[in-house]
Amino acid sequence: MIRLDLAGSYPSWLTDPLAGAWRAVVESWPLPAFAAAALAGMALAARIAYLRAWRSALVWSYWVRIDPPASSGPLPAGHVWRLLAPLAELAHGR
Repeated sequence: MIRLDLAGSYPSWLTDPLAGAWRAVVESWPLPAFAAAALAGMALAARIAYLRAWRSALVWSYWVRIDPPASSGPLPAGHVWRLLAPLAELAHGR
């Protein structure tokens, strides 16, 4: 019977990726720390820019309040349609 030792033929980063990743971090430790600090700084800068853009947009905005009509019964609506009926007849006749 032939015995194959496959674990010894593959690189360690392939057989144990977590240990290989940790080894890469330890061997080049300043790079991941600087990369993490740069990512955190960019995220903070993006958040600050987003908030400033919203604040500058809100400076020039205003609120509009639309009040409902005082009476919303059928009588005023019927009056409006009675006024518009001759115009509708003229438009339909043409």
